[in-house]
Amino acid sequence: MNLLLQLAGLLPQPWIKFVSGAQWRHPRLKRGFAWCAELFRNQDGTILHGVGKGLRFNPGRANAGFLFGTSELAVQYALSVLAKPGMVMYDIGANVGFLTVITARLVGQQGRVIAFEPLSTNFVQIQHNAVLNGFTQVTARCEALSSTDGKGTLQVSADPTWCKLVGVGSTVAQKVGEIEVTVSRLDTVLHEADLPLPDLIKIDVEGAEVDVLDGAAETLHKSRPILLIELHGTNRAIAERLKGLNYSAVRLGSSASIVDSPWDAYVIAAPSEHPDLVHSISALTETRLGPR
Repeated sequence: MNLLLQLAGLLPQPWIKFVSGAQWRHPRLKRGFAWCAELFRNQDGTILHGVGKGLRFNPGRANAGFLFGTSELAVQYALSVLAKPGMVMYDIGANVGFLTVITARLVGQQGRVIAFEPLSTNFVQIQHNAVLNGFTQVTARCEALSSTDGKGTLQVSADPTWCKLVGVGSTVAQKVGEIEVTVSRLDTVLHEADLPLPDLIKIDVEGAEVDVLDGAAETLHKSRPILLIELHGTNRAIAERLKGLNYSAVRLGSSASIVDSPWDAYVIAAPSEHPDLVHSISALTETRLGPR
């Protein structure tokens, strides 16, 4: 596996993206690509490209492309602009910790990254990837964030990237079962746990992003963090919530409005009372690094 990664590291990043995308344009290649990807799953390796280049990482059963560093390129770049040494970042919907470890490098040992992930296998993987890099600034919490406190039912997918809470949109793709998970409001977590207030929050929760914002209203009013949110058909609702919170928002990589953006676009938002931050996020409308 290490030899394969070393050979892949010799390929230019655009080539890797092209080969990865070819499976969707040419279905006959999909089986071969899946066989190759299987070789990299559950293996410790080194990220080959992108902002996380050189970091140690194990994708578990999730996207083997994390090791190539070509996943979420525009988001990686946005984090490299927004995450500064000493900052506190909350990674809500952290999956196996790809963006967690990247941000941990950016904020350094004086910063903090708090990763929230409800699927226990992913939670364990986040901890493993933090240890691989000696990142003591990473804290993982095994819970889902929403607008209520208590218990919820998580739909589990064969692809651990796609799990979602019951009641949030449609049934998860490739569903293989359901499990009970802890559900918390971010405001409750901060009242009960000894966590620093966030400077930056990334939210990727498969359609529950509005609930996460509703459950974090007090925190957002108190700390006024920068927000990086992946939409899941929630364009209009997110645009309305951000306006109500007095945030200025743009779509990553485009000057199009949030409402007119694709259903899975990334939104960056900054408190309107901080024009310097608003200017910083506006510059990211020109970030064009190809499809995520």
